[in-house]
Amino acid sequence: MPRMRAAILLAVMAVLAGPARADDDHKTFSNPVLGYRVRLPEGNWVFVRNPPFPLADLVVYSADDDATLVVRVDETGETPEPSADLAGAQEAAAAFQTEIESDHEAVADLEVRFEPFAGLPAYHISLSAAARAGGGRFHVTRRPFIKNGFLFRIDTRRGADAIESTVLGLERAEASFAVYDPDERDGELYAPTGEFFRIRIGPEWWVAAAPEGDGKRFRLRGPDDAYVEIDVRPFRESGWSKAVASERLAALLAADVPGAQIGAALAANEKECVTYRVDYRHGSRRGYAWALVRNARLYRVRAEGPEKGPGTEKARGVYEGMEILRDYALDIAPEREAAREDREGVRLYYEGKSERASVHFLRALECFPRDSFALNFLGSIDYDAGRFEDAVGRFRAARHLYPVSRTVTSNYGWALAEAGKAALAADPKDYARARGHFEEAAALSRRFPELAPAIGAGFHSLGFAEIAEKRWTQAQADIAKAIELEDAPTYRRNFAIACYNEAAELATHGSFPRAKAKLREALAMCPDFPEAKAVLAELEGK
Repeated sequence: MPRMRAAILLAVMAVLAGPARADDDHKTFSNPVLGYRVRLPEGNWVFVRNPPFPLADLVVYSADDDATLVVRVDETGETPEPSADLAGAQEAAAAFQTEIESDHEAVADLEVRFEPFAGLPAYHISLSAAARAGGGRFHVTRRPFIKNGFLFRIDTRRGADAIESTVLGLERAEASFAVYDPDERDGELYAPTGEFFRIRIGPEWWVAAAPEGDGKRFRLRGPDDAYVEIDVRPFRESGWSKAVASERLAALLAADVPGAQIGAALAANEKECVTYRVDYRHGSRRGYAWALVRNARLYRVRAEGPEKGPGTEKARGVYEGMEILRDYALDIAPEREAAREDREGVRLYYEGKSERASVHFLRALECFPRDSFALNFLGSIDYDAGRFEDAVGRFRAARHLYPVSRTVTSNYGWALAEAGKAALAADPKDYARARGHFEEAAALSRRFPELAPAIGAGFHSLGFAEIAEKRWTQAQADIAKAIELEDAPTYRRNFAIACYNEAAELATHGSFPRAKAKLREALAMCPDFPEAKAVLAELEGK
């Protein structure tokens, strides 16, 4: 068995798309920072929040045909914008073909053309490819274009014989893709540029003022001379208490509202997040200030308006509706830190320093527990070291996070096959555990035919161990599964031996018709079996 395939491309941008809203059963998903949205098509399609940082910003997946629509986002660097004269088209097509060939073979039918998309200049690249080890042919496409300083690539993949609903589903999802400026209102949500949170505006019109200072302070101006202001800072201190919060709020108000009359700090738990608040007055204006820590960020928020009039309460109402302080606060700093650890781990892994590499992948998981990339490499390290049961756990967790990854799923199948063999070697009577691994791996072999010989050998080993224990019926069932996966003469011979031995026991107890049936079954599987022929001749007439 060759070294496990662990490579998954790292992307530069680190933004995760999330659900925006659903008008019906088919949800629309939006990335409010980079500014795009896509609608799920009809059919058995699911949205995958792709971990981590991200390998792809968004994945729409259908198990019907193992089909995907993937939105990848990267910094443009020196990438030229697509143009009608096809400048750069062949280079983009060659890069796409090279990428596809890393997981497929027999790439053919390459086509590339200029085709504006979502109102932007874009190429359309398509080709067909065959999965390795006879796993069928696939049709893959890519659309690269540039918007807001980012390179977008929409990739689709489907089987060459995909059902009509899959083909239409991919076309409709791609057609639904829309790009907008990130600082525009997304429905009733405002997504500040440069920080990763969204704010629900409310029924009235609030205007986003330009960020100030280091770009981490945002202000929303509303009716009646009211506003809400958010200041975001890194916060990695171990203690978050009422005293610390009061100090931070006092510092905020001293800087922005000098001479304010500040009330006592109050604490409240909101969505598993401790929030501290003070009321203050400043001249003829009244305000509220809040502080909380989430995702290694200190959020300090002010809502202020005239003391006489509805402005302050409106500002407070907008604050209280902010998703920033509840379910949708996103901080990609842990993911970026995980990405740095992963890059170092990958370098060491391919230098053959696996145990040192594992330290970095474990650190990456501490930063970002949903890091399927790190889990996949840790599984590969366990596999290479012969720790197959541990590898199964790593790959299972990675596959749960990222079910559309063929690399992770293939690695999981190999680990299951080897873990089943190891369980059998450690305890030849631990049939159930070994069989469970082999059966799960066999289900994956339909997508990955290259797994079939290893899993077939596992079922055969299981059946052989059962023959030694005179478990004739179960031995036949397990060896039959081995033959389904790989029709080998040895497997057929041992299946016939199990039938022959069961026939001998049946004959001893006088069950001659059943014994003869088993002998005929043995000869059907292995005609060159003189002992079975001789015993069957003896039993004729009984």
